[in-house]
Amino acid sequence: MSLWWVVPQYFMIGVSTVLAEIGLEEFFYDQVPDAMRSVGLALSLSAMGAGSYASNVLVSVIDWVRGDSPCDVKKDRNDLGALSESRELVL
Repeated sequence: MSLWWVVPQYFMIGVSTVLAEIGLEEFFYDQVPDAMRSVGLALSLSAMGAGSYASNVLVSVIDWVRGDSPCDVKKDRNDLGALSESRELVL
């Protein structure tokens, strides 16, 4: 698989992140009173954090349902044998 398959995806993720985060921060900065501007910016950053947390939970649930594990040593080719060989080279 070529690297060029993921370039459009990362480009769209970058553009959407820039538009969403900057737009949300500008909205909170303009629409809240002067005394509460820091609270508005904190709310916008909290919304981004909650979205990241929800995304992480969704990926974890899908991995659990499918029975996949991101660190499944039995399925990976970097098993304990290769790890012990590299440890011997260091020592």
